[in-house]
Amino acid sequence: MDLYDQEKYPKALTLFDKAIAVDPQYADAWYYRGLTCDHLFRLTDAISSFDKVLAINPQCFDAFVARGEAFSHLGQTEEACASYDRAIAINPRDADVWNLRGLALAHHRRLKEAIKSFDQSLAIDPRNAETWFYRGSMLAGLGRHSYAVDSFDKSLEIDDTDPEVWHHRGLSLFLLQWYAKAVASCEKSLALDSKNALVWLCHGGALHALGQSREAIASLDKALLLDPKLEIAQKSRSEILKIWKP
Repeated sequence: MDLYDQEKYPKALTLFDKAIAVDPQYADAWYYRGLTCDHLFRLTDAISSFDKVLAINPQCFDAFVARGEAFSHLGQTEEACASYDRAIAINPRDADVWNLRGLALAHHRRLKEAIKSFDQSLAIDPRNAETWFYRGSMLAGLGRHSYAVDSFDKSLEIDDTDPEVWHHRGLSLFLLQWYAKAVASCEKSLALDSKNALVWLCHGGALHALGQSREAIASLDKALLLDPKLEIAQKSRSEILKIWKP
C-alpha cells in the first residue's frame, strides 16, 4: 500500500500483480490494482480488476463506486450509472455516490436526471456546498436561472469562498437582467480570483447594461488581457465603442 499511497503507480501495479499471482482470490489486491490502473489511465484494465473484486465479493460497495467512476472517465454514462445504482442498492444513504451519479449524467447533458441525483444527495447531506453548486449549474443549463440562483445562494450560505459559485450566480443574474446584482456577484468572484477572463466578461456586460460604458470597457480590457482570443469580449468591446461617446 505504501507505493500506492506514494503515488508510485507503476511499481504499485507490479506489487499488486505479484500478490494476485500468489492468491487470485485476494479481493483487496484486485481492488487496489483497479484504482492503480485508473490512475494510470488504463481504464478498461481498471474495470476488469473491479469485476474480479465483485466476482469474489458481489456486495463490495467501494468496487461498484470505483467501477462507475472508471466507466464515467470512459464517457460510458449508462454503464457508470448502472454501477452507481448497484452501489446505491447496497448503501442508499451515501451522498457521495449520488453526487457521482449526478456528475456522470451532467457530463452527457442529461440535466434533469442529474438534478434528481443531486436532490437525493442533498436529502442525505444538505450541508454540502459543492452539491448545491452542481444543482444550480444544472438548473442554469436548463434556463431556470431564478431557481439556479436559489441553489447558488444555498451553496454560498455554507461556503462563500468559492469564486466559481459567485461567477455562475453572477451569470444567472445577468441572464435574468438583474444587472446590479450580477455586478456585485462578479465582484465577489473577482475578489477571490481576479484571473478568470469569463468573470471579467460577465462583469463588463452587466456594467454596460447599466449604462456604465467606461467601467464596462475597463472590465472587458481585463478579460482580453487574460485571454486575448476571447471573441465575445472583443465583439462586446467593439459594440460599446461604436455607441459610446467618452
